[in-house]
Amino acid sequence: MIGLWDTTGNEVVKALAAERRSAGGVASGMALSLIVVVDEKRVREAEAAATIAASQHPCRLLMVVRSDFERPINRLDAEIVVGGRLGPCEAVVMRMYGRLALHAESVVMPLLVPDVPVVTWWHGEPPELIANDFLGVVADRRITDTGQADDRIAALRQRASDYAPGDTDLAWTRITPWRTLLAGAFDTLDTRVTGATIVAPASDPTAALMSGWLTARLGIQPELVATNDFPRLRSVTLKCASGDVLSLTREDSMATFSRSGHADRNLPLVRRPTGEELAEELRRLDSDQIYADALGRGHVCPSWTVARTSGCTSGRTRCSHRALRSPPRYRRRRVRPLFPARPLFRTRPLRARPLFRVRALFQARLLRARLLRARVLSRARALRARALSRAPARRAPLRRVVPSMGETNVVVHADAKVLAQAAAARLVVKLIDAQAARGFAGIVLTGGRIAAAVYEAVRDLPARDAVDWSRVDVWWGDERFLPSGDPDRNETQAREALLEALPLDPARVHPMPPSDGPDGNDPEAAAARYAKALATAAKPGTAQLPHFDVLMLGVGEDGHVASIFPEHPAAYETRVVSAVRGSPKPPPVRVSLTLPTINTAEEVWLMAAGPEKADAVGMAMAGGGPVQVPASGVHGVERTLWLLDRAAAAAVAPRLRSLR
Repeated sequence: MIGLWDTTGNEVVKALAAERRSAGGVASGMALSLIVVVDEKRVREAEAAATIAASQHPCRLLMVVRSDFERPINRLDAEIVVGGRLGPCEAVVMRMYGRLALHAESVVMPLLVPDVPVVTWWHGEPPELIANDFLGVVADRRITDTGQADDRIAALRQRASDYAPGDTDLAWTRITPWRTLLAGAFDTLDTRVTGATIVAPASDPTAALMSGWLTARLGIQPELVATNDFPRLRSVTLKCASGDVLSLTREDSMATFSRSGHADRNLPLVRRPTGEELAEELRRLDSDQIYADALGRGHVCPSWTVARTSGCTSGRTRCSHRALRSPPRYRRRRVRPLFPARPLFRTRPLRARPLFRVRALFQARLLRARLLRARVLSRARALRARALSRAPARRAPLRRVVPSMGETNVVVHADAKVLAQAAAARLVVKLIDAQAARGFAGIVLTGGRIAAAVYEAVRDLPARDAVDWSRVDVWWGDERFLPSGDPDRNETQAREALLEALPLDPARVHPMPPSDGPDGNDPEAAAARYAKALATAAKPGTAQLPHFDVLMLGVGEDGHVASIFPEHPAAYETRVVSAVRGSPKPPPVRVSLTLPTINTAEEVWLMAAGPEKADAVGMAMAGGGPVQVPASGVHGVERTLWLLDRAAAAAVAPRLRSLR
């Protein structure tokens, strides 16, 4: 995995090519290019769904995360994963800020796999005219989800008004099991359906599409009954000319099929995850005419008033089992459309054309599509060139794969006890040198077993008296958001092991606010308060943060540092201090310095002991990305020091070790 921060589209293309070469990926194995447009709050859902779909359809996944449109400065952050956590695909997760988020095509277009279909999926609110959106124009298939909209019926109306061949919706995919069961009911029944009743919530788009499907296939006008007792489509009842009544009713993950004069049958009707629904839509890349028929011939009333059952409008008897399974015949009598919009398809038979005319028509349409795509590409290049010509000079992008600032040293000790004693001696010497150079020193403490051992070793070290502790500023890298004095707080651990034995100036000791502090049980406010304290302690006019001579970090078994855990939103934070919710380790709520803040320290010391830390240390030293292995994303301005025992260094390359 490669992480690119504040980068450009060209850098993303180069990094993807390099990652493909290193991972052995080949473009010929890609079946399609899948563009996912999503907001920051739904990224995890979209990634989970895309992973399921990619396991069935090898693709290049281009995830466009749009956020902070009002930001005055455009910025692009990218994460490239080939065959990793997002499944067997080439994935590029792009976070776009500012006006760049409105022109995502300038970044996406160069990343498309050549000569394969393109599918665009909007996970959330799609644009009003998806066929005219740049990311929709380049796509052969456009997938939306009206179930994610605030006003679902209005969103479905919009989909009908701007429908173009290639459009589909996951609400339509969700009624596929319903349509299969209803069509299968007529395998042993040869009669005409005269009426239908659909019971569903008033805002359920699947009920509207079910109504449209029944209208288009059977020529009836279903009666819609609103209910608030069930969150989604509840039941469909069909009345036949023979007097039979068929009913399909959902009960949790099962459906009960009832027929007059027959025993009820229980059938599976499980609600599938979004990823499986997306994978189903990716199985066909041509236009879905049945969806177009359902979208244009259904019945939806904004207030859900009950409509009359009009019976069959075809003018002749038609067997329902043929109607539900075969394409609809064109009728002389026009059926009232679902929405008051322009006709979406022809309602009279097409004239038969000679074969050469059909081929010529197909070639003309293909040429028109290619010209349109070329026009979009040209427009995107022009917009990008104009933006670059007007944009101010930007600093070179920072690739956070391996720490690039300062030197990196790895020191391996015999065991954890020797490691703690050596780290204590190093700390005392570093503080003495800092006070000799500037008159004061700043240290950032951490928590954990090895940190407690280091604090105790400093307390017992005779040379500690050479440090003027009244001129030492003490900060914390992270804290568990618990009441003051709680034994699980890092502050409590440090005070008991070391700080209470030192002549410190209380005004220079800066613990992170507890949950019973002035901000109460609000970790965001506590993080803001600590960020303000850091800014206040900074040297006026020269920096936004105080000077950290040493910042100590423990490395977790999963590679986390401070309270920045793998693939957690805190790994993307750019603020000085952030609140961490949903921590995989208890307690779930914490406050932590972010990676950019940690990386301002003069020296960063990463300490790990024990065989359970070997894999995490090995991945971090091998250059794992900061999102998957946060320990690989920290570095000191002048020096990054890894202090390990032999067990924790088992996976470190021998050429990197310095045995002590």
